[in-house]
Amino acid sequence: MTVALLCAALAAALPAAAAMAGTPELAAVLLVEQLAFGWAWVAVLRASRPTVLLLAAAALTADGAVLGATRHDLGSIAGVIGAGLAVVIVYQLFRRRRLGVPPAPATAGDASEADAPASARVTAELAAALGGGTLVAFLAGLLALRAQPGAPESGDLLVAVGLAGVGGAVLVAWLAGLLGAGSLLAGGLGLAAGTGLGAGYGGFADELSAGSGALLAAAGALAAAVMGVLIARAGPALAASVDAVAAPSGPPPTEASPEGPSPRSTRRARDGGRPALGSPAALLAAGGMRVRPVPARSVAAVLLAAVAPLTVAAPLVYLVGRHLPG
Repeated sequence: MTVALLCAALAAALPAAAAMAGTPELAAVLLVEQLAFGWAWVAVLRASRPTVLLLAAAALTADGAVLGATRHDLGSIAGVIGAGLAVVIVYQLFRRRRLGVPPAPATAGDASEADAPASARVTAELAAALGGGTLVAFLAGLLALRAQPGAPESGDLLVAVGLAGVGGAVLVAWLAGLLGAGSLLAGGLGLAAGTGLGAGYGGFADELSAGSGALLAAAGALAAAVMGVLIARAGPALAASVDAVAAPSGPPPTEASPEGPSPRSTRRARDGGRPALGSPAALLAAGGMRVRPVPARSVAAVLLAAVAPLTVAAPLVYLVGRHLPG
């Protein structure tokens, strides 16, 4: 949970700092987060590996469409999402044909049972590709807000204030959940914290008022709080599936000795089958402690929980930032 909190803070802080540096810097940071989110989305939903390439192509195309447009409008990604829909459907049709068609069953009831697994896989792949592609493209909203021409307020400041609301809402909501608050209460506290943080940021800056900062941060905080509630409710099931994947196998069977169990085997049985660690000098002589590798799905779950609030908040921050009173 500590790693997840740090990743969530970095996911909001890095784009905010990059936005203050310039549009190319923000584009680079957002691309890294888009690619990380795409991989995590596919890993958690257990979609096929080529779906990662589809989401990466959607991220690159969405960012390029926003930067290449004359007005740098978020509406430029509508064509990207439409084209992605066609590509995903064609890919799933090709994948289903490549996997082969099951043999013809004897009865109609058998036909529905035989076709159900293939249909379920295709539906899951479609949902993973379309949902992930749309969320990845939504992150380009921050890039569109930063690069907007002729705005009364500075685009870098708008992005920074919106991300401050997102980051504050996520951190407070998660900390409140750790302290035992319900998901709705934690989300409300996160919304209040993000809005207050944006109001303070806007009141401190010369180009933005406290009211405008609070409104902009509230848009991002609201989306982040809602996503935090959804992640909190889906957390137990996700953690159970990650634990099932990460569960180590039992110790290998040992042959019984005719003299009875030795003291070393008795200590291993008491320690759950692990060899005794001994002194630090023995650890160094043996090459150090062997750390079990972290499962990929647990890393993906942390990345998904950290970046997902940004994907939902980005279009709202863009819309409010574009229509702030100048």
